[in-house]
Amino acid sequence: MRGAVALLVLLFCLSGTWAQGESRRVRENGTTQQGHSELGESSDNGGSHICAELKALRDKVHSMGTILVEQRVELRYMGNRLTASESQVEELKRDNAALETRLSVSERLGEELERENAAQVEELSALRSQVEELKRENTDRPKVAFSAGLTNSGKVGPFNTETQLIYTKVFTNIGNTYNPNTGIFTAPVRGVYYFRFSMVSYENELLGGLNMYRNGQRILHNGQYYNAGNEYVCNGVTLHLQKGDTVHMRLPKGWAVYDDDSNHSTFSGFLLFPM
Repeated sequence: MRGAVALLVLLFCLSGTWAQGESRRVRENGTTQQGHSELGESSDNGGSHICAELKALRDKVHSMGTILVEQRVELRYMGNRLTASESQVEELKRDNAALETRLSVSERLGEELERENAAQVEELSALRSQVEELKRENTDRPKVAFSAGLTNSGKVGPFNTETQLIYTKVFTNIGNTYNPNTGIFTAPVRGVYYFRFSMVSYENELLGGLNMYRNGQRILHNGQYYNAGNEYVCNGVTLHLQKGDTVHMRLPKGWAVYDDDSNHSTFSGFLLFPM
């Protein structure tokens, strides 16, 4: 574009030189050839017209130069704006990349939390299942426990034969496994049971003692000679019973026990666990 402006300026200068030369030749011819005065005048008018055109052309070139300068300034301004826009685009790209990275990390964390939550839900479900199983086991597990006192009548015995003891004062009989009419406990299920008894003597120099039977077999005996006042005897045993097995207490021949409303002589038992 600079070359085009220089070429126009050169043409303008050459045109001006040519116009000046033509003007001098016209004046010289006018002094020697007066017969051609009208032609000289016409030539002067033509030179003036050319000068006017050249001036207009120069003004136009000047105007075009100004426009070109303005366009260059505008292009430079647009270039600066484009550079700034490109910088903003790069910054936005970096921000977008950072956001994508954060989003990816957040998604991974979300997935990990979902897995942990799923694991916790499964664990909670397993715990609930265990609790429900324990509830069912506890519900299905038989409830067995009894305790009874012998009598409020005082002295029992001695007898000429071994005698079945009937504990008539029932304190507890969960499961109705103890019969207060016969004094016999009957196991409702196969399992391990615990039994306990207590007794007190009646008079000096009398034998005091008890026998415990499982079904028809004696499995335990406790007794003592008393020489001075009433004395206590108590004992306990754990038995593995089958369903339907029985346990009861008997008073040995010639021995005696004592009981009243203080419940000195008792017979108790309960299920430890079924098997």
